Amino acid sequence: MVGDFAGVAISGSLPPGAPGDGYARIARIARAAAPGRSLPLLVDAYGPALAAVLGERPTVVKVNAAEAGEASGVPVVDIGSAV
Repeated sequence: MVGDFAGVAISGSLPPGAPGDGYARIARIARAAAPGRSLPLLVDAYGPALAAVLGERPTVVKVNAAEAGEASGVPVVDIGSAV
């Protein structure tokens, strides 16, 4: 490992041509570089990149209503459906 880090924040769009699971790959690489540590993973993404990185069990996921609905398959139209 080069240097030391306390967590990983992933946000925004993947660059054109990047694999849809690019953020998930980054998460796996970061956690592998910190064996024996609980490495927080903070994610603000959408679409296929969000769907793929959810399998890595991020610590925090920031989504809006549309992104949450797309990722969960449950339309988010009010507080009840958001919960």
